[in-house]
Amino acid sequence: MIPVVADVSKFDRTIDWAAAFAGRPELTGAIVRALFGFEGDAFFDLNVRRLSDLGRSYSPYFTMVPHYDIDLQIEYLQASLGADNWKCEGYLIPPSPELPNGVLNRLWVDCEVNSELSQSSAAARVKVLLDKAEAYLADNHTTPNTLPGQAKPGVYTNQSWWGAYVGYRTWAKDHKLWVANPGAVVPAMPVGWSEYELFQYTWTGDLAGFVRRPKVDLSKPFVRIPGTYRAKVTASTLNVRSGPSTSFPVVGSLTYGALVTVYEERTGWAKISATEEKWCSKMYLVVVP
Repeated sequence: MIPVVADVSKFDRTIDWAAAFAGRPELTGAIVRALFGFEGDAFFDLNVRRLSDLGRSYSPYFTMVPHYDIDLQIEYLQASLGADNWKCEGYLIPPSPELPNGVLNRLWVDCEVNSELSQSSAAARVKVLLDKAEAYLADNHTTPNTLPGQAKPGVYTNQSWWGAYVGYRTWAKDHKLWVANPGAVVPAMPVGWSEYELFQYTWTGDLAGFVRRPKVDLSKPFVRIPGTYRAKVTASTLNVRSGPSTSFPVVGSLTYGALVTVYEERTGWAKISATEEKWCSKMYLVVVP
């Protein structure tokens, strides 16, 4: 049974969380909106209080607006989370044999609001906000139980928005990805990431206890087969080399959409044969379930 989480906001209004968990055993927790730009979510406190009363895990998320003042958005984020007892510790989805590392409780930054800023300006502002949010979390929402990297915010986005407003940035992969692509079997990946932590696969999930908006946003984690994983080629043509760098000769090629099994990773390269030295760049591979 693959676990799922629901993401909710004021648009879902009052939720009967006990009924939701009772009716969907694979539901492990929720990601709850705390803030949209400068506007606090009116149902954030109620949702987290009810989830806490049930002993259920939750992570907050914050929708950033690229053209709004970044420092002011961080101040409003501090006001929203400062009144809450949430800490960067524990798990949103606990570890299991299929998911040995689980999915950690972390702040998620929602990047999907359109802006008239240039790509370079929008990308710079996203980076500044992520860095400032991380510094704030490290100073105010960590404990001795916080795991390494848990105070680093994750990014919620989709391929189209990220490509238009941020583009390829080497720092993106330092943040866990929650990718939105409802209706897809395999999500279209934003440039800069080769794998995701969470995949929002539907906007019309069924959960009991949701009255105002009975169709719910649901996400699931990526579950990797230990030691190997499947990936899809995203380049029109991807060279296959005899070793993990461009100094090795080309021994073949792959075309867009080709599926491969990755047996080993080394410094940004993926070995795609169990018996031969065949390597390709991970930059042009996207992990598939």
